Amino acid sequence: MDGIALSSEDFFFANPKRVAELFEAYDVRTIIYLRRQDSFLEASLNQNTKVAGSYGNEHKFVRDLETKLRYADWLARWEGSFGRSSIDVVPFEKRWFPAGLERGFLELLGLKWDSRFLTSVRNGRMTRDGLEFLLRLNALGRLDRRSYLDAVRLLQPFADNNPDPPEYRNVYSPERHRAFLEQFRDSNAQVARDYLGLEESLFTADFDDDVWHPYPGLSADAATAIAHHLASVGVDQAALAELLTSLEKSRSPARSPGE
Repeated sequence: MDGIALSSEDFFFANPKRVAELFEAYDVRTIIYLRRQDSFLEASLNQNTKVAGSYGNEHKFVRDLETKLRYADWLARWEGSFGRSSIDVVPFEKRWFPAGLERGFLELLGLKWDSRFLTSVRNGRMTRDGLEFLLRLNALGRLDRRSYLDAVRLLQPFADNNPDPPEYRNVYSPERHRAFLEQFRDSNAQVARDYLGLEESLFTADFDDDVWHPYPGLSADAATAIAHHLASVGVDQAALAELLTSLEKSRSPARSPGE
């Protein structure tokens, strides 16, 4: 039997009734990966800040996201369009796909992993130093939108090779993580019961209390290393030099959310 696999984060924001209409001629099976809400918040803040080039209204961003992360309500809408029997829910945690995410996904499709399948990291997480540098670079107004996004793309390999120390990886403190996750307790318990047959928690709650520290801001050494990398891959050297000069004049870090 032939089949087509469509995978996209855009389905999270889609209207399931409209999706059902588009694929009404097909026998649809829906596989949904659910990320722990506080982890989703951190990842979304990183992505949106990186693309937008500013922190924006943090409180509005968090409030808007909260309304989308009540997974029991969200799944009910998909169930109403496709039926519960067609929906597989997978918590986005390694314990649910010990052989790897891609292999686990193929197993759900009834396929076996082999050498024909290739993987690559796309849309990686930007480091705190990288975000701070990009935001300051964007604030100068020397780069148009396309040039700014090119700088984001060109900085990502450097960020991948120079990840954040564990203590600075998260914007929000463990206490903020707990408080954010707590509001979804009942919804998560309902999903665990209804879709996984579990009485235990939907997600593992580990908060690294002894690891987290507030981000200290962009250091001169980190800014210089980032600027040298971007200059080497073709980003406007005049803009980079202007940014380094402005950082030298004022060493106070820009505002970061959660601090």
